[in-house]
Amino acid sequence: MLPASFGKIFSYSVDGSIYAQPLYLPNVFIPGKGIHNVIYVATMKDSVYAFDADSNSGANAAPLWQVNFTNPAAGITAVPVDSTVQPYDQNIEGTIGILSTPVIDQSTNTMYLVARTKENGQYVQRMHALDVMTGAEKLGGPITIQATIAGTAYDSVNGQMTFNPLRENQRSGLALANGIVYMAWGSHDDYDPYHGWVMAYNASNLQQIGAFSTTPDGARGGVWQSGQPPAIDTNGNLFFSSGNGDWNGVRNFGTSVFKLSTAVTSVIDWFTPDDYDYLNNNDLDLGVSGVLLLPNSNLMLTGSKTGDVYLLRQDNLGHMQTGNSQIPQIVHAAAGHIHGSPVYWNSPSLGPLIYLWGETDYLKAFRFNGATLAASPIMTSMVAAAPGMPGGILSVSANGTTPGSGIVWASLPLTGDAEDAIVPGILRAFDAGDLTKELWNSTLNLSRDDVGNFGKFSPPTIANGKVYMASFSNRLNVYGFLNANSDFVLQTTPTAFAATLSSSVNFSVNVTYV
Repeated sequence: MLPASFGKIFSYSVDGSIYAQPLYLPNVFIPGKGIHNVIYVATMKDSVYAFDADSNSGANAAPLWQVNFTNPAAGITAVPVDSTVQPYDQNIEGTIGILSTPVIDQSTNTMYLVARTKENGQYVQRMHALDVMTGAEKLGGPITIQATIAGTAYDSVNGQMTFNPLRENQRSGLALANGIVYMAWGSHDDYDPYHGWVMAYNASNLQQIGAFSTTPDGARGGVWQSGQPPAIDTNGNLFFSSGNGDWNGVRNFGTSVFKLSTAVTSVIDWFTPDDYDYLNNNDLDLGVSGVLLLPNSNLMLTGSKTGDVYLLRQDNLGHMQTGNSQIPQIVHAAAGHIHGSPVYWNSPSLGPLIYLWGETDYLKAFRFNGATLAASPIMTSMVAAAPGMPGGILSVSANGTTPGSGIVWASLPLTGDAEDAIVPGILRAFDAGDLTKELWNSTLNLSRDDVGNFGKFSPPTIANGKVYMASFSNRLNVYGFLNANSDFVLQTTPTAFAATLSSSVNFSVNVTYV
């Protein structure tokens, strides 16, 4: 990968900011338009777009299809952020429409997503099931998301706690397993009242299977994970991390990692750090990072706002014990919050590696030997994240374990703190086997490759030799090899010439068009 040969090859305009990760699907039949590789984009204006993933030329300049779930003439709009928080306290700006990453069932050609609307003063959250070929609603959708469970929480009424569609923020990406769609909720800037919620829906008929709250007898405990979806093991159990909130180890599980049954009706297991009180009182919870299940082991890990990484057993999370001695390991891995989920690659030369990029810190890789993480990084980038939130949001691409093929892609602010502001973004690419080697970044040819405004928490999507990047500049950026659309690539080996030091030799190649 050479800087001169890689860059932004095209972009697509959309109607709002893109918080959700773009989703790629190959060989989709679009009625009347044939078969396309498709990139799907959801926006905060409640729109979903299907674009050709390979080219925006000719007929592909327009979306393959687009749907929108608002109707301003009838009083139906995306939710204004000012409805949920004060103007000075907005880590989401503008409107809230489709915030979380949808999930696609390739076997049924169905996309599941959650869209939020304000409808004549009422706030509504709906689950949609869309046909990926046309954008049409399927399975009798959409359905309104509702739930009521038993509890004595601070906002309960007569022993019942009800889902609040205004306060609950559906940030965590959706997940699909064993015919069940999962989704989770946290807060808007910790504005009360709110709880962590997890719900499960039958993927074939959109009927609710179960609903769970992290704090049914307390407060808060949001599940947001910086946009990461739940982790799901081979038995269909789900793993989440929760934000600051009440904890008692019985029904309240703020600042914890917890394991839920397939129907999300009960906690199977949980872990809470022994310094819960300190972490919770200082907003240093675990809910900031997603959970990573480590391949070929029964271990998993999650980051935190302290910069610590917790290595846990999937089959025995350990509950709470003094000194945290019941869990395999805690590694202080970053100087600040770890927002993006750590990512994994099995390097052909170095073995399993865990990459992460904390706030105001450097991209780091830690060796994993199957039982523990190295206490110190095996390699570190030469460039640091801009001061402030959120550090680097990572993806890894590779040709399996082919030596030299691994690339760590990072989306992060170019400058500024993105916690409560729109800031410019940058896409960086590093050699996964040597993080001191930055292969490329989007500022090397800024006029061509500019990311625009940073798409907070959205990881790069890599597919079919291209990188798809969300932005808050109302556009999807597509990066790839700049000569990919050339008519031909010329390769030739000239006849041998004799040359002396400091001399030059000229030769020519004749090309004939036929």
